[in-house]
Amino acid sequence: MRTTLQGGLAGLLAGLITSLLWFVDYGPGNSLHTIARWFMLDSASAGKQVGFLLWLGLSALFGLLFGIAVRRFRPTLGGLLLLGLVTGAIDWLLVVFVAGTLWPHGHLDFGGGLYSIVPLLTYGLVLGSVAFQFQTRQRVTREL
Repeated sequence: MRTTLQGGLAGLLAGLITSLLWFVDYGPGNSLHTIARWFMLDSASAGKQVGFLLWLGLSALFGLLFGIAVRRFRPTLGGLLLLGLVTGAIDWLLVVFVAGTLWPHGHLDFGGGLYSIVPLLTYGLVLGSVAFQFQTRQRVTREL
Protein backbone atom coordinates (compact mmCIF):
# COMPACT_ATOMS: atom_id res chain seq x y z
CA MET A 1 0.00 0.00 0.00
CA ARG A 2 2.85 2.35 0.83
CA THR A 3 4.45 1.83 -2.58
CA THR A 4 1.15 2.60 -4.30
CA LEU A 5 0.75 5.86 -2.38
CA GLN A 6 4.36 6.79 -3.10
CA GLY A 7 3.65 6.14 -6.78
CA GLY A 8 0.65 8.46 -6.60
CA LEU A 9 2.71 11.16 -4.92
CA ALA A 10 5.51 10.65 -7.46
CA GLY A 11 2.92 10.96 -10.25
CA LEU A 12 1.58 14.19 -8.78
CA LEU A 13 5.07 15.67 -8.43
CA ALA A 14 5.99 14.55 -11.94
CA GLY A 15 2.76 16.16 -13.19
CA LEU A 16 3.66 19.44 -11.52
CA ILE A 17 7.15 19.39 -13.00
CA THR A 18 6.03 18.47 -16.50
CA SER A 19 3.15 20.93 -16.45
CA LEU A 20 5.85 23.52 -16.96
CA LEU A 21 6.40 21.99 -20.40
CA TRP A 22 2.74 22.51 -21.21
CA PHE A 23 2.85 26.01 -19.75
CA VAL A 24 5.82 27.49 -21.57
CA ASP A 25 5.21 25.96 -24.99
CA TYR A 26 3.70 28.52 -27.40
CA GLY A 27 2.86 31.14 -24.82
CA PRO A 28 1.66 31.28 -21.22
CA GLY A 29 -0.34 28.10 -20.78
CA ASN A 30 -1.86 27.90 -24.23
CA SER A 31 -0.94 24.21 -24.51
CA LEU A 32 -3.03 23.45 -21.43
CA HIS A 33 -6.06 23.97 -23.67
CA THR A 34 -4.98 20.79 -25.47
CA ILE A 35 -5.41 18.72 -22.31
CA ALA A 36 -8.90 20.14 -21.74
CA ARG A 37 -9.70 19.48 -25.41
CA TRP A 38 -8.87 15.76 -24.96
CA PHE A 39 -11.93 15.48 -22.71
CA MET A 40 -14.04 18.05 -24.56
CA LEU A 41 -13.88 20.47 -21.60
CA ASP A 42 -12.09 23.33 -23.33
CA SER A 43 -13.38 26.88 -23.15
CA ALA A 44 -11.85 30.22 -24.01
CA SER A 45 -11.96 31.57 -20.47
CA ALA A 46 -11.18 28.56 -18.24
CA GLY A 47 -9.48 26.10 -20.60
CA LYS A 48 -6.01 26.60 -19.12
CA GLN A 49 -7.16 26.04 -15.54
CA VAL A 50 -9.26 23.01 -16.47
CA GLY A 51 -6.37 21.57 -18.47
CA PHE A 52 -3.97 22.08 -15.56
CA LEU A 53 -6.31 20.37 -13.08
CA LEU A 54 -6.98 17.52 -15.52
CA TRP A 55 -3.24 17.06 -16.04
CA LEU A 56 -2.63 16.87 -12.28
CA GLY A 57 -5.47 14.35 -11.90
CA LEU A 58 -4.22 12.19 -14.77
CA SER A 59 -0.67 12.38 -13.44
CA ALA A 60 -1.74 11.20 -9.99
CA LEU A 61 -3.90 8.42 -11.47
CA PHE A 62 -1.12 7.07 -13.66
CA GLY A 63 1.28 7.49 -10.74
CA LEU A 64 -0.96 5.21 -8.67
CA LEU A 65 -0.96 2.65 -11.48
CA PHE A 66 2.82 3.00 -11.64
CA GLY A 67 3.02 2.38 -7.88
CA ILE A 68 0.96 -0.79 -8.25
CA ALA A 69 3.30 -2.03 -10.98
CA VAL A 70 6.41 -1.19 -8.94
CA ARG A 71 5.34 -3.50 -6.12
CA ARG A 72 6.01 -6.49 -8.39
CA PHE A 73 9.80 -6.18 -8.62
CA ARG A 74 12.87 -4.83 -6.87
CA PRO A 75 13.32 -1.23 -7.99
CA THR A 76 16.49 -0.12 -9.75
CA LEU A 77 17.03 3.20 -11.46
CA GLY A 78 17.02 1.69 -14.95
CA GLY A 79 13.96 -0.43 -14.21
CA LEU A 80 11.99 2.49 -12.78
CA LEU A 81 12.93 4.77 -15.68
CA LEU A 82 11.88 2.08 -18.16
CA LEU A 83 8.62 1.48 -16.30
CA GLY A 84 8.09 5.26 -16.23
CA LEU A 85 8.56 5.44 -20.00
CA VAL A 86 6.08 2.59 -20.43
CA THR A 87 3.63 4.43 -18.14
CA GLY A 88 4.03 7.62 -20.21
CA ALA A 89 3.46 5.65 -23.43
CA ILE A 90 0.35 3.97 -21.98
CA ASP A 91 -0.86 7.39 -20.84
CA TRP A 92 -0.42 8.69 -24.38
CA LEU A 93 -2.10 5.66 -25.91
CA LEU A 94 -5.13 5.64 -23.63
CA VAL A 95 -5.71 9.32 -22.98
CA VAL A 96 -4.45 11.18 -26.02
CA PHE A 97 -4.90 8.66 -28.79
CA VAL A 98 -8.09 6.87 -27.71
CA ALA A 99 -9.93 9.44 -25.57
CA GLY A 100 -8.58 12.54 -27.29
CA THR A 101 -8.62 11.46 -30.92
CA LEU A 102 -10.84 8.49 -31.62
CA TRP A 103 -13.60 9.07 -29.12
CA PRO A 104 -14.69 12.68 -29.85
CA HIS A 105 -13.80 12.82 -33.55
CA GLY A 106 -14.21 9.24 -34.72
CA HIS A 107 -11.19 9.48 -37.01
CA LEU A 108 -7.45 9.27 -36.63
CA ASP A 109 -5.51 12.48 -36.15
CA PHE A 110 -2.09 11.00 -35.69
CA GLY A 111 -0.25 14.30 -36.16
CA GLY A 112 -2.13 15.92 -33.31
CA GLY A 113 -1.39 12.95 -31.09
CA LEU A 114 2.32 13.03 -31.86
CA TYR A 115 2.49 16.60 -30.58
CA SER A 116 1.86 15.39 -27.03
CA ILE A 117 4.01 12.26 -26.91
CA VAL A 118 7.22 14.09 -25.95
CA PRO A 119 5.78 15.72 -22.79
CA LEU A 120 4.14 12.42 -21.80
CA LEU A 121 7.36 10.46 -22.23
CA THR A 122 9.13 13.18 -20.25
CA TYR A 123 6.45 12.74 -17.59
CA GLY A 124 7.30 9.03 -17.52
CA LEU A 125 11.01 9.72 -17.07
CA VAL A 126 10.37 12.21 -14.28
CA LEU A 127 7.92 9.76 -12.68
CA GLY A 128 10.53 6.99 -12.65
CA SER A 129 13.19 9.32 -11.31
CA VAL A 130 11.02 10.67 -8.48
CA ALA A 131 9.89 7.15 -7.58
CA PHE A 132 13.54 6.05 -7.42
CA GLN A 133 14.30 8.94 -5.09
CA PHE A 134 11.41 7.89 -2.83
CA GLN A 135 12.64 4.28 -2.82
CA THR A 136 16.24 5.18 -1.94
CA ARG A 137 15.12 7.64 0.75
CA GLN A 138 12.89 4.94 2.25
CA ARG A 139 15.75 2.41 2.18
CA VAL A 140 18.18 4.86 3.85
CA THR A 141 15.62 5.72 6.54
CA ARG A 142 15.16 2.00 7.35
CA GLU A 143 18.91 1.51 7.69
CA LEU A 144 19.24 4.39 10.19
